[in-house]
Amino acid sequence: MPARKSTTPKPEKNKSLEQWIWDAACSIRGAKDAPKYKDFILPLIFTKRLCDVFDDELNRIAAEVGSRKKAFQLSKRDHKLVRFFLPLEPADPEQPVWSVIRKLSDKIG
Repeated sequence: MPARKSTTPKPEKNKSLEQWIWDAACSIRGAKDAPKYKDFILPLIFTKRLCDVFDDELNRIAAEVGSRKKAFQLSKRDHKLVRFFLPLEPADPEQPVWSVIRKLSDKIG
């Protein structure tokens, strides 16, 4: 007879990535209904991805011109240098573009 699989919960360290993300989402969203949560998290993930891709484009240009500050200036003047242009420039050009969005505290919902 095959051994029975244990139905006891796994220790916290063996939690699946999916469960860990779900638990984190539940702690962030508070009283929001789970089906409505997608209305908040999907745009946030999409925006983060756009920022990361734009940062990659800026880093590619910066490698050619010598600094991210120059890369920002060039991409601002000629949007064709990048796949798409985000009009978000951190105070410190070495910081990721996402840092601008992270500092937003009003008009975010």
